[in-house]
Amino acid sequence: MLRELIHLLKYEAVTSVATLLALDLADALEIARHEMPAPLLVTAVPLFPRKQSGRGFNQSRLLAEELLKILQKRGWDVRADYDLLRRTHATRSQSELNLTQRRANLRGVFAMTTAPGEVRDANILLVDDIVTTAATARQCATVLDKAGAAQIWIAAAARSQRVDVAGWGNPQ
Repeated sequence: MLRELIHLLKYEAVTSVATLLALDLADALEIARHEMPAPLLVTAVPLFPRKQSGRGFNQSRLLAEELLKILQKRGWDVRADYDLLRRTHATRSQSELNLTQRRANLRGVFAMTTAPGEVRDANILLVDDIVTTAATARQCATVLDKAGAAQIWIAAAARSQRVDVAGWGNPQ
């Protein structure tokens, strides 16, 4: 079911699905609420402008926007800045690549849009739609960390496990 919801959002432009996914994500975040320092600055994994233009939206940003509303209603000390990061160039779709290729595909792709001082000592909640190898989230987090973020939390609506990743925890 989750796979179908992500597909509807990402590829069929059923943007109302973002609200459903954000509700589940907010519920999951409640478990870690006591560990997440306030205030939290919410941002989303950016798309390359041409890809976002073609799709008409950034699914991670839609998810982050809905999540922000829910967290605010629940009394969280959160604010948003969806323009912290940018993609510097287009990349191949991560879904087409193995782990090694994913890492190489994203090397140097993300940069700060704002001055690094904007995130200095900030506690950041980075939202993505789906995490498989976490290569995208790690690259974004690296840029935010270098800009001086205090802590970076990564939240995704779904976790996919590819065959080439499934064996990491199973030594054979």
